[in-house]
Amino acid sequence: MDHFGEELRRLRQAAGLSLRSLAERVAFDYSYLAQVERGSRPGSAKLAQQCDEALGTGTKLTRLFSRSRDVPETPPRRAVLQAMTVLAGGVGTPLASLEATRQGLAAALGDVPDADEWEAIVATHAREYFTVAPADLLPELSADLLVLQRQLGARKGRNTALARSAGQLGVIQAMTLAGLGQRRAAGRWWQTARSAADLSGDPETRAWVRGWAAVNGLYEHRPMPQVLGLIEEALSITKRPCAGVAQALAGRAQAMSLVGDAEAAGIALRELAALTERMPAAVLADDQSLFGWPEYRLRHTESYTHSRLGDTAAAYVAQDRCFDLYPPELAREQAKVQLHRARCMVLDGDIGEGIGYAMCVLIELPERFQPDAVRDRIPRR
Repeated sequence: MDHFGEELRRLRQAAGLSLRSLAERVAFDYSYLAQVERGSRPGSAKLAQQCDEALGTGTKLTRLFSRSRDVPETPPRRAVLQAMTVLAGGVGTPLASLEATRQGLAAALGDVPDADEWEAIVATHAREYFTVAPADLLPELSADLLVLQRQLGARKGRNTALARSAGQLGVIQAMTLAGLGQRRAAGRWWQTARSAADLSGDPETRAWVRGWAAVNGLYEHRPMPQVLGLIEEALSITKRPCAGVAQALAGRAQAMSLVGDAEAAGIALRELAALTERMPAAVLADDQSLFGWPEYRLRHTESYTHSRLGDTAAAYVAQDRCFDLYPPELAREQAKVQLHRARCMVLDGDIGEGIGYAMCVLIELPERFQPDAVRDRIPRR
């Protein structure tokens, strides 16, 4: 995938320049630059060179643009499956049914995914959740879930490894549906994910499912007692430093900020910071998937919590750290923190500037990354 536009946006924002300011420096049209950053226009070698000069980035953008044009893009798995759909009988053939048919044929030939293969499939979806639009992720994810359901049904007895994969895929499905505004369907998938995780018997998976369910429950407007119940369940399952416990503590800090309990929110943030320091190195280093707990997730939680409590000074510090740490591919996650900043501007009395900043964030965000979950973060007073 060509990340030139996303990297250009990140470097521009790091330099403190608006799109219009950069457009004036490089003598390109403002609307053209906006389209390049969103990925709807490819850019050019001349643009890359002039942006490097304007932003003081050496040859970083020039080299990135050159690499993106020299290396042919490998068709992702979903594109292959969609092409198979057309070849197999037209656009009306559901992708899930087609993939299930393929897997059924594979099973008849004795070639079915084992537990390790399912773990790899889950890992792929856990990474793509942050970089693929929900509408694009849903068909392949649904197809894999249908195949896994049939495989579980065909096996006798309890299969804990496949149940673990089912719980993890269930979480990604729930979050994907919520991102599309399908909150009722998402709620049902959250329940299925918890049941599958419990069947697996794996404490970290059980805590992980509940931790993500709690955090997303706040954005999905679930009842607060339900969210707090999930947090307590996650924290009672295991005390080991893991992503699930971190998510639960993050959910507690955010929930307490929403009800205005600054003391409880502060305690949760301190516990979360201490847990992050004890986190296994592999979990800290995983900054691209739902299974990691890199430092930017701690700072993201601090940004959310402080901005909700009205402690804008602390929120700005956390936001600056987030902008330093976020990988350029995670444009949607950066946009959420930028909307926290817009809220802080409004709270500080810069209402027009804050609202304008929020709207610019949404306009500049690539179109594929504008689900309801991001729009819900527009600041309110």
